[in-house]
Parts: sequence; C-alpha cells; structure tokens
Amino acid sequence: MVKVVKENPYPKTTQLIYSQASERIAEKYNAWAERQPKRPAKVDVYSDTKLLTNVLEYHTTKKINEGNYSKLVSLDLAKALVTNLGFKDLNEVYWGDPEIYFEDYIVTLLLEMQESKDYSRYFWDIPLSTKEDVEKFYKNYKDEILDDGESSRSLVSSFIDFIYNVHESLEPVGEVFEFQDVKVDNSGLKNISSETLTFENLPHSLDVLINEVLLPFIYNVGFDDFNQLFDQEDQKKHIVSKIKIKKTNKK
Repeated sequence: MVKVVKENPYPKTTQLIYSQASERIAEKYNAWAERQPKRPAKVDVYSDTKLLTNVLEYHTTKKINEGNYSKLVSLDLAKALVTNLGFKDLNEVYWGDPEIYFEDYIVTLLLEMQESKDYSRYFWDIPLSTKEDVEKFYKNYKDEILDDGESSRSLVSSFIDFIYNVHESLEPVGEVFEFQDVKVDNSGLKNISSETLTFENLPHSLDVLINEVLLPFIYNVGFDDFNQLFDQEDQKKHIVSKIKIKKTNKK
C-alpha cells in the first residue's frame, strides 16, 4: 500500500497541471453551453455544481475548495465530463496533450525539486540550479526529450506512460532483474483509476516520476556534458589558486 502524502511539496507544478486541466474543461464546457437550445445548467453536466464551478474557475482563481489539492477533479466528475462534454477519455480530462505544456512542466518541476530537502542532494552533481540552466538544458536536449531514438525512449514518451499510471522499473524476476511495467499509483484510494493517473495522490506520483524517470533521464543524456562542465570549473579554480599563490609570493 502506497503511503498517501498529505502535504504538497510541489505547489507550483501542481498549479500548472491543474490550470491546464481547468482550461481544457472550461473550453469544453463553453462549447457545450453554446450548443444548448435553452439556457445551459451546470447540473446537466454534473450534480455537484460547486465542485464543477471550482474546476471551471481554477485557471483564473487558483483556488481549490477547502484546500483539498488532491481532488480538484474527482473520478466521478471526470467520468461525467467524458459522458457529457465529449472528452475522448479520462486521460484527456486529466492530462490533455502533454506536448502543449511539457517544457513549462519540466522546467517548473526541476526548479521546484531543488526546494525539497529530499532532492537537493542531487543538484550538487547536476548544474541545473537556475531557470536559465534548466531552459538551456531543455533546448540542448530537445530531440532526446521529444523524439524516441533507435535504442532509447524520449522523456515525453515516458511521461505519457506515467499519465496512464504506468512506469518502467527494474524488478526482481527469479534470480535476475528485469524491466517491468508497474503502476505509478497503486494506493487503492477511491479516486484511483486503472485507465489513467488521477490527481488523488499526486505528490507521491510526482516523486515516482522524479526518481524513476526524470533524474535517470537527465543523468543519462547529460552525463558527458556535466562532467565537462565540472572539469572546466576545476580548471578555473586551479588557475585562480595559482594566481593567488603568485600574488602571495610577490608580497
């Protein structure tokens, strides 16, 4: 059983995800409302109109009823949106097209990770401490991030697996380890879906993405460049030290 995280260590990333979902749902709702022969009523879309209104307005208000960040879109509401507003499936309700917001998502998450004590230690080895660093990394490795290679998967492909509640993990099989598809969220909570990753246990889900997908990808594609940067920094420090020694000797 997955431990449910009650605090949200990624408020900016969560806000980005929820704002995207809110905009998608509001767009579908407005299109639906225009097609109605009579004055549209929210209750015709979902019985809990307070919850629906909260979702429709979130991208402008950035507020969630009762501060419950994990239930902006409950599973029952998402199912009603598929039925009544013409969403293709639950995944479209929750996540839409990742390529629309993927750069903002990765930049935001990488920066926010560094504010968490759980991940700060990784950034002693990865030179991605500023927004400029992260945006440059994304630009330099855009092909690897967005396009699958002959022997490697892109970051966005792994993210698409993630939003369908699946990630690849090295698991014991007999006496050896093999890569297996495992669930991102198997907490068994009420609003969990086998079809897609919901928002119910999002902080834990983001931890899985970071540990199993994002950090391994960054180390894999940037290893040589990171080492080169470290070597350059060491050389600079060595030169500065020699200059200081020379100045001291002159005195």
